[in-house]
Amino acid sequence: MVVIWLRFLCDTHPTLLSGRRFIAMCDNDPFVAAVNNRRSNHPQIAFLIGLIHHMSCQFGFDFRLEYITSKENVAADALSRKCLTDYFAHMLSVHHLPADQLVEIPVNEKYRSWLSSRLTRLKL
Repeated sequence: MVVIWLRFLCDTHPTLLSGRRFIAMCDNDPFVAAVNNRRSNHPQIAFLIGLIHHMSCQFGFDFRLEYITSKENVAADALSRKCLTDYFAHMLSVHHLPADQLVEIPVNEKYRSWLSSRLTRLKL
């Protein structure tokens, strides 16, 4: 999902990324380590890191991941279960962002099918 999210940001808001450094949260510790080290011995992860590196070079941003426990990853968990009520409640209580300041964006099937086709070629 990190790669899909970055691709969406690069396509829709490239000026917000250019020349900036930012940190995203992820509850997959091995993936966090691989992305931050910018390498992996696993072909599938190496492929995704390559995509992140390409976008970062193309749009001039620095990207790091920070590990967050699954228990603390409330917003992502709520979104993955399509439970917007929990998501909006969490964002309001923790980040003081009301629902009207948050935008719901549908998943772009173009990215999902593109990534799926690449992962299928890698036999995932």
